[in-house]
Amino acid sequence: MDENLADHGLDSIRLMSLLERWRVEYGVDLAFPDLAEEPVIERWAALLTPRP
Repeated sequence: MDENLADHGLDSIRLMSLLERWRVEYGVDLAFPDLAEEPVIERWAALLTPRP
């Protein structure tokens, strides 16, 4: 899915909440700009996939 999530209602407050939840629950080590720059699921999947 390469649709921009902002077009579906994702705003900066919701993005910050989601990122904080992922940090706490999954140990995600990303910053807000990492996800806000290109808010599409495929891009996020690439950022969130562990690398060997």
